[in-house]
This record gives sequence, structure tokens and C-alpha cells, in this order.
Amino acid sequence: MRPLERDSAIRPRLRASVCERVRLGPASVLIAALAMLAASPVRAQCEEPAWGPLEVTPALRAPAVTTDAWVLARFREGYFGPEGPGDDPATLVALHRCGVCGDPCDTGEPVPGHVQVLGDDLFFVPDAPLAPNAQYGGDVSGLETSLGIRFCTGSGPDTGPPTFGQAVRWSSEEVGESCELPDGGFRVGIFTQSASDDGPGGSLEYLLFLTRADGLEAPRLVDRVRNFAAGEITLRLFLDPQQAAHPVCVRLGVMDGVGNVTMGDSEQCFDPVTKVSFQGCAAGAPGGVGSALVVALGLLGVLWRSRRSRSR
Repeated sequence: MRPLERDSAIRPRLRASVCERVRLGPASVLIAALAMLAASPVRAQCEEPAWGPLEVTPALRAPAVTTDAWVLARFREGYFGPEGPGDDPATLVALHRCGVCGDPCDTGEPVPGHVQVLGDDLFFVPDAPLAPNAQYGGDVSGLETSLGIRFCTGSGPDTGPPTFGQAVRWSSEEVGESCELPDGGFRVGIFTQSASDDGPGGSLEYLLFLTRADGLEAPRLVDRVRNFAAGEITLRLFLDPQQAAHPVCVRLGVMDGVGNVTMGDSEQCFDPVTKVSFQGCAAGAPGGVGSALVVALGLLGVLWRSRRSRSR
């Protein structure tokens, strides 16, 4: 499909229409955001991954992990659903303490804790804080694959949310048929500076929400990526031809290893075909998408910290 033609005379009116298109109460956004965080990885794949864990946080050999961290394992979509292998989640993760950083870590003192499943995510929450300046190992297993656990703790617990790198830019291009877009469409790249945190950088997860679009009934998580060594983080949005026919808005968030969340200051709004940017809607308006997402994302961390405190 060729790029959609635009009448430039109507462009000044589009910003108002895109801000008015989605009107959501805080309750509906809260429910939607929590459901999205419980969802599986959002990037489509042509080939189905093996039945097992896809990634583990803290990252392998991560340093300076906060002592109030948990282990998070993200499994293949549907692993814990009715079509999955039916494994008891409590049997899939094992964690042990093994001296100080650099010591052999194949075996050690088992760490007691409890397991919870949220969508395709498995959480192992220790019954007590991890020891400071210690090393931990273990594994997360699945029906067909397994991943190792090995990290070193820092001197204490998490002290606050991550600091967002606020510089954001975007680009779009028309693409042909692909796994993500069977009928072709537009691929949008969202670029932001990496965030900083008092925990390990590898535990940071960047979240990209589609907040306003034609036919959108609730904010939708469209990409999530882990931090990496580069100074710029790239997230992706895929739009089919119908979606690309209208302006869209997105908003970024970043979550650390204990559930603290920082949201970007405002929405980024643009037309993917004409590559024209628009001023974002007010992020902090009462009952608006921005404030409700902050509450929803923060609630996930509060939920796990409260469960942990009750287990002590």
C-alpha cells in the first residue's frame, strides 16, 4: 500500500480531535494498565518460542542489586494459561545464597520465599530481605528450557524511583508484510535517553503506551524493553494501514526492579504518514490518562512490597 495522501488544510484541526477522541475515567485506565503489565511480551514473533522462561530479572551477573529485590521471570505467552503445560509455578524457581561476589555459586543456602504468577510473569519474593554485599544463584526452569540466576547485592534497599532520560524523538517508515504487520503498515521508532537508578541498570524496564488513537478504548502497552549499555533506548510501535490513517499519541514509562515507576512528562503525538508532530495533551489533568497510569503502575510495586512485608 502506498503512503496515504493528506489534505494539509485539515492538519491544524487534528490535534484537537486526537485529544478528544479518547475520554477515559481513572478507574478504567487503572484496570487496563494493571492488565497490560500482567500481559506477555508484546512484540509479535513469527516462530513460537520454546515452552519456558524468556528472560530473568535481575539480569545474569548483575551487580549492586537492592536488598529488597525479587526475582522476575517472564515466560512464553500462555505458559500459565489453560493451554500451557500445567506446571506448578512454585516448582519452577530456586534461589540460593552463595558467599560473596565472585565465589563459586553452583550450590548454597536455599532462600525461602513465595511464588506468585501475574499473567506470563512469575515472581519469586524472598520471605526476608536479601543479605547486603552477597551473591545469589539459582535457576528458573520450564518444560523445554531454563535460565540461570546469578547476581550480587549492594549495600541496602531501593531508595526511590528511576530518573527518566527526558529527551524523546521518533521516526516512522512504511514497511511491507512482516510478523508484526501481516498486511504491511508503518513502523515507528521511539527513542529516549536511558534512565538512571540506584539499582542495577539491567533491572530497568522501559514501557511504551499507546494512549490515543482512532478506535482506542483504553491505553495499551505496545512495547517493553530492558535497559542496555547504549545511551539511547529504542522502543517500537507497529501500525496497520487503518491505524496509520490517523494521528496517534504515546507515552513512556520506566520501572525499576522493585516496581517503582517514573512516567514521561507528557504524551508524544504525531502523524506517522506525514511525519508531523503535535503538542501532546495535558498529562496531569484530573482523571486523565497520565495520572491514572502513574497510579496503576505504582500500585503494582506497592502490591508486591505489601505482600512482602506481611510475609516477614
